[in-house]
Amino acid sequence: MNKFISLALALSATFSVVAAPEMPKFDIKPIAKGVYQHTSYQAVPGFGVVGSNGLVVIEDQKAYIVDTPWSVEDTEALVDWIEAQQISVKASLSTHYHEDRTAGIEWLNEHGVATYASSLTNQILSQKGKPKATHELRSDREINVAGSTLEVLYPGGGHTKDNVVVWIPNQKMLFGGCFIRSNGAKSLGNLKDATLNTWYGSLENVTATYPDIQFVVPGHGESGTSALISNTKQLVEAKLRADQKAH
Repeated sequence: MNKFISLALALSATFSVVAAPEMPKFDIKPIAKGVYQHTSYQAVPGFGVVGSNGLVVIEDQKAYIVDTPWSVEDTEALVDWIEAQQISVKASLSTHYHEDRTAGIEWLNEHGVATYASSLTNQILSQKGKPKATHELRSDREINVAGSTLEVLYPGGGHTKDNVVVWIPNQKMLFGGCFIRSNGAKSLGNLKDATLNTWYGSLENVTATYPDIQFVVPGHGESGTSALISNTKQLVEAKLRADQKAH
């Protein structure tokens, strides 16, 4: 009997080790002049360890954070990294209400950093009892977040009904957040709060507004060209066809 107990304990320990995912470290890397990508990680049920991308855009010794890291600890680490370079954190902007975009809002609010989100994002955060941004984007195309550095567009619903994208004109760079999938993505990811029927048209609104996109940063996965937008369109079409066939 003792042998069987020992074997069971050994197997249990083995499976516990295998089941525990290895969490990569919070990462910050340059991707263009004055633009850095930050990537934080969380274990997500059904998806495993997932990396979440955001940006830091620096102009005139001021930093603008696009989407907070996925935890308070990583948000604090990002601000420490920025300030260590003698750069002040001017503001942050969250592209929708999910935690991979907003987990650091409360910490930033407590430390005097201006936080921005759309009126709809703030409304949803409030409904869910989550900390809100201190400033709201009130128009579909808000260009006063950071002067000429950032432009924010609400293209319509997709990943969520409140998702926005961020355009960096001098780099011809688009930050798509979770609204745009990476080229390597085989699915649309978390669809719990998606508006599938409007997603394709919303993507077309982005390319109509910014026809000269040269570089795209998705919310998850590797960055690339505007082909990421085309890939997302294909994934949306495939999902709609599959849903129609299922019904």
